[in-house]
Amino acid sequence: MADEMTLQLAVVLPTYNERKNIATMVDRIAAALQGIAWEVVIVDDNSPDGTSDEARQLALTNPHVRCIQRIGRRGLASAAIEGMCSTAAPVVAVMDADHQHDPELLPQMLAAVTSGDYDLAYASRFAEGASTAQWGRPDRVKVSGLANRIANKVTGVELSDPMSGYFMLKTDVLRADAHRLSGVGFKILLDILATVEAPLWIKEV
Repeated sequence: MADEMTLQLAVVLPTYNERKNIATMVDRIAAALQGIAWEVVIVDDNSPDGTSDEARQLALTNPHVRCIQRIGRRGLASAAIEGMCSTAAPVVAVMDADHQHDPELLPQMLAAVTSGDYDLAYASRFAEGASTAQWGRPDRVKVSGLANRIANKVTGVELSDPMSGYFMLKTDVLRADAHRLSGVGFKILLDILATVEAPLWIKEV
């Protein structure tokens, strides 16, 4: 059983006012990761809606859930870095808690990162089978495409969606350069791609 296995994967959920979403997101992650030893690290920026309280309540009965409540500091990128550095899992993922990111992709991403062929896997909004239709904003799609082209030039890595907020990588790769990450803003994948010195083999899903 997964509960008796060595921890394989940590899923970091940076949160701010996500109280209503985290229980159902944890349930979806659990359903997707059956047979895999996992934990969820909820990193909450002291949300006024009581997200941290809800996370702790979940943790009382679910040993897979941990909560980091940050006081006096805020920001998605720094929350993601803090969560990723807090786990003992050899592989760590970052995703949104608001259900925009599909947990069913996690096993596919984990298989890629643990195969020995890839250091990082990420979910692209522009890959085959993906869709930006839910945005309902052609202008947003255009701006995002421009931002991605600029990001590819900055990082020197050709990806269809380097601005993605849903990704997974080997924890030791992250820790090796965590002290050099800016931790500013909300595009943590872009920060990692622009900072990590070692060449990264990347899988797109």
